[in-house]
Amino acid sequence: MILLTGATGFVGGNLLREMLKQGLQVRCLVRNPSRAEAIKQSHVEIVKGDVTDKDSIAKALEDGKVASLRKISWLRKSKAIENY
Repeated sequence: MILLTGATGFVGGNLLREMLKQGLQVRCLVRNPSRAEAIKQSHVEIVKGDVTDKDSIAKALEDGKVASLRKISWLRKSKAIENY
């Protein structure tokens, strides 16, 4: 399973579609689950949280089933990355 952030946005949504075409199981970290209605389908798990909140990320990763985390571009530019 892959943890994907930004799945309700343009880039993340396209990335999600490509992952699903490849038969991957994806867990999507979303701030607002009601905005994620359009991406709910088999092989997609929705987890409420925010990428800027360490506890949200830890919760999304806590069962140990996630293989990787897609990093979002602003986080690389942010000084906040030092906190992760």
